[in-house]
Amino acid sequence: MPSATTKVCAHCGTPFEARASQESEYCCNGCAYVARMIASSGFDQYYDLRDRIISPVKPAALQKRDYRWLAQLQADAEAQQAKPSATTDLDLTGISCVGCVWLIERVVSQQEGIQRVEVNAQLGQVRIQWQSERLDRLALGDTDDSPTTVLTRAAEALQQFGYLLQPPGKRETGESQRLLGRVGITGAAAMNAMLFTLPRYLGMPDDFELAGLFGLFTLLSATIALLAGGTYFIDRAVRALRIGALHIDFPIALGITLAYAGSLFGYFYGHETYAYFDFVAIFTFLMLGGRWLQERAVERNRFALRQSRLQPTTARVVGSTGGVSDQAIETLKPGQVVRCGPGDLVPVRSRLSDQSPAAELSLEWINGEAEPVRFQPGQVVPAGAINVSRQPFDLTAEETWEESLLRRLTTIEPRQLRHVQLEAILRYYLVAVLIIGVIGSLTWGLSTGNWLVAGQVALSVLVVSCPCALGVAYPLAQEQSVAQLRRAGVYVKEADLFHRLRHLKRIVFDKTGTLTLETPDLAHPEVLHALGEAERAALWRLVEDGLHPISRALRESLLALGQSPVRKKAALHGNPDNASVSPVQEAVGFGVTVLIDGHRYALGRPMWAAAASQGELDRIAGNDINGNFDCALARDGELLAQLKFVETVREDAVPAVASLQKRGLQLHILSGDREEKVSAMARHLGLPAEAALGRLTPEQKAEWVQQHDPALTLFIGDGANDSLAFDAAAVRGTPVVDRGLLEAKADFYFLGRNLGGLLTLLDIEHRRRRAVQAVFAFAVCYNLVAIALCLAALMNPLLAAILMPLSSLVTIGIVSWRMRG
Repeated sequence: MPSATTKVCAHCGTPFEARASQESEYCCNGCAYVARMIASSGFDQYYDLRDRIISPVKPAALQKRDYRWLAQLQADAEAQQAKPSATTDLDLTGISCVGCVWLIERVVSQQEGIQRVEVNAQLGQVRIQWQSERLDRLALGDTDDSPTTVLTRAAEALQQFGYLLQPPGKRETGESQRLLGRVGITGAAAMNAMLFTLPRYLGMPDDFELAGLFGLFTLLSATIALLAGGTYFIDRAVRALRIGALHIDFPIALGITLAYAGSLFGYFYGHETYAYFDFVAIFTFLMLGGRWLQERAVERNRFALRQSRLQPTTARVVGSTGGVSDQAIETLKPGQVVRCGPGDLVPVRSRLSDQSPAAELSLEWINGEAEPVRFQPGQVVPAGAINVSRQPFDLTAEETWEESLLRRLTTIEPRQLRHVQLEAILRYYLVAVLIIGVIGSLTWGLSTGNWLVAGQVALSVLVVSCPCALGVAYPLAQEQSVAQLRRAGVYVKEADLFHRLRHLKRIVFDKTGTLTLETPDLAHPEVLHALGEAERAALWRLVEDGLHPISRALRESLLALGQSPVRKKAALHGNPDNASVSPVQEAVGFGVTVLIDGHRYALGRPMWAAAASQGELDRIAGNDINGNFDCALARDGELLAQLKFVETVREDAVPAVASLQKRGLQLHILSGDREEKVSAMARHLGLPAEAALGRLTPEQKAEWVQQHDPALTLFIGDGANDSLAFDAAAVRGTPVVDRGLLEAKADFYFLGRNLGGLLTLLDIEHRRRRAVQAVFAFAVCYNLVAIALCLAALMNPLLAAILMPLSSLVTIGIVSWRMRG
């Protein structure tokens, strides 16, 4: 819960620490900008519909994007459909709740030419129908800027509210969707089975003219339930046994199969004490409904916040004649020339071309360093580096994709995790039930000679010893835990996460982007307030398309101040439409400049920015000046503002670390960042110096985890440089960040600017464990009573049909009571 010094963001609901220098009611500049857009557009109802906590607005959602692919997609759809209107499906990132659905539909519907909008929140997709514009598909490829079409206008409008349209990706049908049809058929069969069995329970005589027909319908209903729902458990149990595992579905499958087989015997041989058809149908429906509930909860989290895949699929290869073509990265060969555009990743280790200018690249993926690195022609660039320059450059590949570090970091290896403890419980449970059933049957048969009753005793023991705690209550506890975490901004992706958390002894953190936020903060935002409108417009022009962390931070700050994101080719916001504006020029590693109405504006290192002429700029840029994140804005050599940026630790990192230590957990920091920065972070968090290691490669991180009880370790990271350590740890979590890869590998991810979600996860895991223990205690008592009735030959199908659903209801009540917040 928020503390006395904690605020809650008015836009996303994320708790954040109140600071004396920040009087805003928003956790970040992105949220402040989107909130203002919502208010000015009259969409305030969004806040009545959204979840309590959603993801803060990401910096990537606010930077300029190239939508030429969308214009081409629109032209292709119009040509293929050849109708007055056309329709297409697109992926949508940033959607997280019903409020998002409401907002997206209204924003897109307001765009001229849009006829219909349908949002699928579960799959993260939107279907748009628009009035065809008869675009020239060939002409679109000749444009340098994003063509203005109905779909690009819709995409730009959505982007101002923090949502990004992406090319449609392949969707696999979720397990809950495949189960839904089974649940419906099995439920209908269970109702029919009870309907046609009820007259017999109410005293219908055997010679009643419809008795035979009712019995046949009960048989058919149970058979349909077995085929539609029972085969799901039987198939999974058989597959588990083939690999030597004892799955939770095995006792369920065994109970269904034996009850159905015994019922067939009783039906054809006229022994009603064996007729458990209604039991088969109801039991199968309850077990299948519980499984669907669990799968739906987990899948909802998997689709709640879709991210575009970071792994590249093609590379821009320069041919011998100078032409550029897309080529599958799997076919890249050493010696080929690859063109890397702004924001692109370097797919394989390459050498910067001698003909290319110096380039600025971010190695944060590789070593965790936030500051970009300047590479000179001829230098080797590692795979996974990101071009944060404004211009493309050429590289010569030195390895294949198969040899690339980036391939290793982005490959998602499936994990075969087994519940060893659960398998042991199931094994003892099954052995005990089988032994009791056999002993009870032999005792009755040998003592009375009535082997028919003896068989009924054995069958009733095997059927009525219901694994409801496993089949119904366990999935319910999972679903309630997942739902409570989702409301707190924590999304569980793997159903077996809670079991692994129980044995947790160590938490390992990455530093950059995990303990800190992705984008540096402007230390004194009041400096921007002091600038005039023209100066802020010039600064916007300088940072509008920049990928450098400084540009991203300033862009967010300007948006929060009300700077318009509308981009004009020949004018600036706040200037006349006939203003003379030159293209932005970049001196890699130093800064950027632009000419506006004859004035030279420069943003970069203070000494460089204060140069009065182009010649002086070139002279200073030729020297290797050691700089940091500090920069300055100047006009014609006159300093307008000196800007200081700081690395921001997550809001509640210090109290969160203290709380985790009180729980007896060992905490460590593994980072590729410099040792002095990692040590400073450890001191700030109150961790011993030996618990923080810096300058580690991805391989060294993974090796450290493997050497320190990986089965008891939770790793929290955010980038591909943490990917190998992720694979080594038993539990993996990640904050939601731009260019997120690890969300695909993680067992859970969390929203917001703090670590409170991690504490909530551990609290709810403890609450869930207590609920499951209470349910198992009840299940033991229930089975003792039920088995005693079976051994006394007092169990009959009617009593079984009453006790089994009643016990399920009791276990559901126990879970609901114990899971209360």
